[in-house]
Amino acid sequence: MNGEILIIVKAPNEPTTRYVKVGQRIGNGKVLVKRVEQLKGSEPIVVLEENGVEVNKEVGEMSAEISGP
Repeated sequence: MNGEILIIVKAPNEPTTRYVKVGQRIGNGKVLVKRVEQLKGSEPIVVLEENGVEVNKEVGEMSAEISGP
């Protein structure tokens, strides 16, 4: 959208999906949408960060909760 990447996310403990941009937070502000990487011939990878730890999620990948205990 106008050169910006929008990502549709369904964060744990949130009732619905929503659009977010790189730099926004999800999961009650605990998880940063850090960047999106696109490698030739593969699905885009969304890089999330929580407590300084990066987690890579392929677009369309289902996931368990990001937050630990």
